[in-house]
Amino acid sequence: MSSYIKKSFENLKLSLHKVSALSADNTNCNFGKNHSLYTNLKKEIPNLIKANCHAHIIHNSVRYAMNFISFDIENVILKIYAHFSQSSVRRETLKDFFTFLNCEWSELKKHVVTRWLSLLPAIEMILKNWEPIKSYFLSLEKCPPLILKILFSDDQVTIKTDIEIYFFFLSHILPLFNEYINKLQGNNISVMVVYDAMNSLKKSLEIRIKDTIFGFHTNQLIEMSTNKDILINDFLNFLNNAINYLNKWFDFSDLNWLRQVKCVNLSSELKYSELLYLISELKLENKLFLNIRI
Repeated sequence: MSSYIKKSFENLKLSLHKVSALSADNTNCNFGKNHSLYTNLKKEIPNLIKANCHAHIIHNSVRYAMNFISFDIENVILKIYAHFSQSSVRRETLKDFFTFLNCEWSELKKHVVTRWLSLLPAIEMILKNWEPIKSYFLSLEKCPPLILKILFSDDQVTIKTDIEIYFFFLSHILPLFNEYINKLQGNNISVMVVYDAMNSLKKSLEIRIKDTIFGFHTNQLIEMSTNKDILINDFLNFLNNAINYLNKWFDFSDLNWLRQVKCVNLSSELKYSELLYLISELKLENKLFLNIRI
């Protein structure tokens, strides 16, 4: 890839040394520490700026954080969807439960783990149809073992009520992540606001940890649960590990060039000292000519 880029620049008679940044996805081939597109180009362009995908970081922080709660919610969603999508007979039987419970029929949403915004709609649809789905599985003489293990208590009759609380928690917290993913993928986004967006997400998560905010309905259900301490600990683990992942893959320090570039977003008065510092940090002294009239 790096060789192809170099040849393309040569064919177009463009100078590779005029390139200021590499914007690409967060795969190892693009931004790996050893022999990646970025490291290869950086040998040619020492001051090359790494402009990787921050929406990808947010998506991965959710997937990482979900490893630290007691229920494998993604697996629950995938198994429930697969159970009905593979059989039209099961689907029609489920429709009967909707009719019996006076619920409006609606299709379950498919969740694809590589799609950043598919988890929330799948969770919301299961929550909306929780009673018919629960009744359907309770009616089965032989419930699939994996679903049985996920959904039912040891007596194989009582639904694990806590799992519904996990669904409510995720339906509360995922819109926050989706909001910033959509913002960073928007048509009107600029590099000057990336740092503030990432920092705002982190602060929102920290506030939820400090005040144990898990969503109004979630908090109500926690108070009624016999596993209150486990639930609170799980949800705090989720939030803490989401922050840990963000801290690992995004530099929130004042030294981050994304923070320095904020000064030119015109949201506040531009200071000459800030501009000089930005130019110095980005190593642009020999590329810019400043004609500033005071």
